[in-house]
Amino acid sequence: MIDDCIIDDRPLSYDPVINEIQFPFLEEQIINNPDKYYSSKKSVFYKRSLIQQVSPIIIKSKQLEQLKEIAQIFKINHTNFKIVISPLYDQIKLNHKDLELLLSIFGEKSVFDYSGINDITSNKLNYYESSHYRLLVARLILLEIYKNEPLANNK
Repeated sequence: MIDDCIIDDRPLSYDPVINEIQFPFLEEQIINNPDKYYSSKKSVFYKRSLIQQVSPIIIKSKQLEQLKEIAQIFKINHTNFKIVISPLYDQIKLNHKDLELLLSIFGEKSVFDYSGINDITSNKLNYYESSHYRLLVARLILLEIYKNEPLANNK
């Protein structure tokens, strides 16, 4: 099952309080010898097009219905949420029609699109592999999306 990537046996650190997973052994490899780390993963960190690619529309009627239901549940429960479109290594931009729908359903203050060609996705050093970005990127995103919100008053 490990060979088929169903189970991941790499050592990791997990904080259940904040639901954060860290890969200290990967961080150490990248910090100590980034050239070796990334050259060993040439097939993962392939050369990408300089022309922005855009995903096909993925939000159809069923997805739209489900997203509206989720928004309604959030509203009823006074849920403070953020939707992050991840900065994947493939640099494929979320279709603008899908983004417009997300913004109209959840609001401009709750949807953050990091897809496509940008400062994060342009630097392979931000990734462990093509779909998992490093903790420093996650922290950068969290700082950005919460920059205008007051800290919670913990009583």
